[in-house]
Amino acid sequence: VDQGVAADKGPTGSPDGITDPDARFMKTSEGVLRSCYNAQIAVDRHQVIVAADVSKIADDSVRFQGMVDQIYEDFVYDIAENRNLENSDVMNIATGDLYMGRDAKELKLVDYLGGEDKAIEIAAELAGISGKPQIIYAG
Repeated sequence: VDQGVAADKGPTGSPDGITDPDARFMKTSEGVLRSCYNAQIAVDRHQVIVAADVSKIADDSVRFQGMVDQIYEDFVYDIAENRNLENSDVMNIATGDLYMGRDAKELKLVDYLGGEDKAIEIAAELAGISGKPQIIYAG
């Protein structure tokens, strides 16, 4: 039995056409029932996948909190790892609050305070550029 044809007619109550016993019949966007999984991904502003989940549950909202938690845990880990901080310390400050420059520096979230000129100075130093670097603005 072709699974797609059987699913379009609705579940028959018989597992004869099901090729994956872990899949579930779910109503698709076309309005038909198909044997399938429910996959979700979360992307950042650059369209890079930052979390993914596949489930047998049709309701997306059930899985959403788990993805948010996964993103938060990854964020805390990355900050702790890259800033040489303890996970627990990062969790105490990763609350969604906004930190101004001096506070962020005191919390070891930034290395320097300053504006664009300071950023250019540090970037040039890190790149090994001597003298005043030429700045080209894209746009």
